[in-house]
Amino acid sequence: MNYLKITCRDPIVARDGRPFNEGGKIRILSWVLPSVVAGSFRTLLGKKIDPFFKGELPDQLKQVSVHGFFPHYENQIYLPKPEDCIAKPTASDSSELLAVTPQKLEPNQGCDLPVGNLLPVMLSGKQSQDDFKPASLPEWWPLSAIEKWLTNQPVTLNESFLKKPEVDQRTHLTVNEDRGTAEDGLIFNTASLSLESLNRYGTKNESVTVSYPLKIKSEKFHNHCTSINEKHPLGGERRLANWETSGDQSKLWSCPPAIASKLKSNPENIRMLLATPAIFKDGWKPEWLIIQADGSFQGTPPGTNIKLKLVGATISRWKAVSGWSLAKPIGPKPTRRMVPAGGVYFFNRIDGDATCLSTNWLQSVSDDDQDKRDGFGLAAWGIW
Repeated sequence: MNYLKITCRDPIVARDGRPFNEGGKIRILSWVLPSVVAGSFRTLLGKKIDPFFKGELPDQLKQVSVHGFFPHYENQIYLPKPEDCIAKPTASDSSELLAVTPQKLEPNQGCDLPVGNLLPVMLSGKQSQDDFKPASLPEWWPLSAIEKWLTNQPVTLNESFLKKPEVDQRTHLTVNEDRGTAEDGLIFNTASLSLESLNRYGTKNESVTVSYPLKIKSEKFHNHCTSINEKHPLGGERRLANWETSGDQSKLWSCPPAIASKLKSNPENIRMLLATPAIFKDGWKPEWLIIQADGSFQGTPPGTNIKLKLVGATISRWKAVSGWSLAKPIGPKPTRRMVPAGGVYFFNRIDGDATCLSTNWLQSVSDDDQDKRDGFGLAAWGIW
């Protein structure tokens, strides 16, 4: 296992799948996709080994596992806001954080959820007695707050939370060399994410400098990953970031003690939080969840020996991921649907020891092996 640290020198272009035509504009995603980070690192690694990428090197580089690109500040990583959290405004200009959970239906109630005997995930009757408009939440939560949230402890918003990155808008044009003026119609706009720093929540644009740790797993190229310290493009338009080998960062990637303790007690109710976008063959549902004779979804997460039953889920609308393949056949990659980061799945434990979930902290639960190596579907576990 190797550990790296990325610091962004330039605003990073994280394009979506829409084409960029002359006279148009670059549209960006809210965060850099795991596959973009993995591809950038593998290119950097390949240049160190063989700049011409001859023979089997491209296929060998695909076997390198690249996980991470979470904000890192004050010795802890940050994870995306959980989708099962709703902020209720209070009289003191702060917010009370309420957790939505699967709610049992009364005999005269029903819903139109798909097969699987799933329950609607919503506020309880007591929580929803007062009518209110939910307040906005900070985009990135420190691991200490995630630890409390996934163990059903109260969480208070403060300046340790971080906002989503600022968007850097730029207008570009083509200048006529003879006249020194802009050419008619040759103008376009670009947008990029300012990732060298993020703003604190609850402040007026007070920012902190952050880095982005990576966890690299490769038996074949382990020695090549021990001495990296160079600037290399990340994302589109060849924007630069510094990639640097770090010391042992295993503590950053370990399950927090409070969560590990709760899972060790074999709780009945298990919660899965997607720390990165996930790609499943069945859309929103992991392939390892199989429908049973009684109509329920049951299965065992990858790398574990625990059997879970899906009770409900709260996820945002799907997002698209595509790209351009430089390997044969060269051309556009097929568009696939992602479950956005922050999505939460609620389970009941059927059989097995839940301790295995703490040892699989921030491991991928995606279906495809290549998606796992690319860092899609990293999961944090807890209780509800």
